[in-house]
Amino acid sequence: MNEELLANKKILIVDDHPDSRLLLEVILKKMGGAFDTAVNGKEAVEKVKHGGIDLVLMDVRMPVMNGYEAAIAIREINKEVPIVALTAHVMDWVEGKCLKAGMNDYMMKPFRQEQLVQMLRKWIGKTIDPGPLTRDHRP
Repeated sequence: MNEELLANKKILIVDDHPDSRLLLEVILKKMGGAFDTAVNGKEAVEKVKHGGIDLVLMDVRMPVMNGYEAAIAIREINKEVPIVALTAHVMDWVEGKCLKAGMNDYMMKPFRQEQLVQMLRKWIGKTIDPGPLTRDHRP
């Protein structure tokens, strides 16, 4: 199942909810992907600093450091890694806030496995173009 997509790639899952992390871990394992996890934005920034991350899947609402703050901090140390926000917020301002923080895209929670696969195909191995967020993945 899309094993070639994640070959030699490492995804950072950043979410404070264990169930959300577990869901992403299970999907990525099925796809043959390597991953690491962080429970807040501060941990995510530290893991990105150490390198080797090809994509960040980041919840926006977390304790210690939220996803927006973490994205800003990550952009100070790494302008290349794609950051995909994971949010349950469906308000129009979310897209602008994600973009302003330096995120490249976002997915609405809950999402289907097919939506995650589409997002991974879109961003894995891609050179970052700081263009606008897209809406083609909305449910």
